[in-house]
Amino acid sequence: MKIIITERQYGLFSKLLNEQYDYPLVSGVYNSIRDAVEGLGTDTDGVFNALSKLKSAPDFIYLKSFFEDGKTGYKSFDDMINGEYDSLNYSEVYRITRLLKRLGANVTYNHKKDLLGNLYFNKGFKSTVSMASETSGCRTKVQSLMNQAKDWWLKWLSDPITKQKFKKNWNVGSNGILKGTKVDDIFKNYIDIINKTTADYYSANNPVTFVNKFDTSKKRGMSDSTIAFVDQRLYGNKMIINCSNIEGQDVLTTIIHEIQHLLFDYFPLNPENKIQQIYSSKNTTLYDPFKRFDQVAKIAMSGGTEDPEKLEGINMENLKIVSKKYNISEETLKNWYITALFQTRQGFTANYVCNETEKMSNIISLRKNLNLTPSKNFSYKDFLPFINKQKEDVDAKWLILCWALNGFPDIEGWINRINQLAVQKSKSTPNNYV
Repeated sequence: MKIIITERQYGLFSKLLNEQYDYPLVSGVYNSIRDAVEGLGTDTDGVFNALSKLKSAPDFIYLKSFFEDGKTGYKSFDDMINGEYDSLNYSEVYRITRLLKRLGANVTYNHKKDLLGNLYFNKGFKSTVSMASETSGCRTKVQSLMNQAKDWWLKWLSDPITKQKFKKNWNVGSNGILKGTKVDDIFKNYIDIINKTTADYYSANNPVTFVNKFDTSKKRGMSDSTIAFVDQRLYGNKMIINCSNIEGQDVLTTIIHEIQHLLFDYFPLNPENKIQQIYSSKNTTLYDPFKRFDQVAKIAMSGGTEDPEKLEGINMENLKIVSKKYNISEETLKNWYITALFQTRQGFTANYVCNETEKMSNIISLRKNLNLTPSKNFSYKDFLPFINKQKEDVDAKWLILCWALNGFPDIEGWINRINQLAVQKSKSTPNNYV
């Protein structure tokens, strides 16, 4: 469940984690303001000069959270202005207002005018940060990456080998028709979906999106760490971006990942049963999410708890074979299985780990992250560093968790089956992508 927090809480949360903002800068500004309002009188130049060091609207949001400690004698930035500035400080309040507006803040306050036209500050100072200001940098960055992701997909879909593999995997006959639709028309619709995909934006500070005013707080299954998501049923071809989480993230890969979901919702590039068969082998049983859901539900209804350390349902025979053949410790493989059990009973549904559209997005995103040239396949050696936890990649993680739930089939076998899916390109088009 996504927890919606206020602007004040958002700033405080970011402060505690010291993640997205410039802590030395903003804490320095706060300390200067404290000094300026300490004792009798107010150093209005000191307050203004301190505020002049802020660089962005998020910096101002962050600064406002510092007032929670009450060390200025006030519980908020606005209270401080209303308390420290009197009627004769109109010009000082005005220049602070202009400064904050340049950062993207909305500022209002009361004023009055005497018979000679002189203006006086009359309290009521209130400052907020608009969604437009908070997401402006994010929107610029995402739009550029969205264009790159679209180009990546369009070039790939335009390659003849992609359509050939699509036809092969779907067993399309000589008439080129699949489920009453020409394959050529399916691919035209893929391209149309990509061209029509646009981004919308929200933040931890404001769950309502900037463009279409979607209330993301009503979207079930949301995580505070979400970077982007799509839901064709709710939002059409809109990709919803969490601007609070894009710094330091591979946003391009995420957008590529999410576009695959939109294509899959229209018509999967590969049959779902073929995606499921990635992990199939003669000595494994495919993971059944419905059986797992029933298992988790029964445990919860009985008031009991699951002990993952018991490793119930694990394929120890295959685990030992894989461990020996690929020189992976048994303990490492057991830990993957324990993690998979945890994921299937927590915030994610039992189906998420091995969901077919998620696997396709994981595969496509990982190809990009491994910088595989269009003509190359995955190698089992690509996966060993991730399995051994020597390297980290979120898409590799989800592929490995599903592998563990499916009984640890031979690594080379399931990697080869991945390579048979329609995520491969022709050697004649080296400048195209996945």
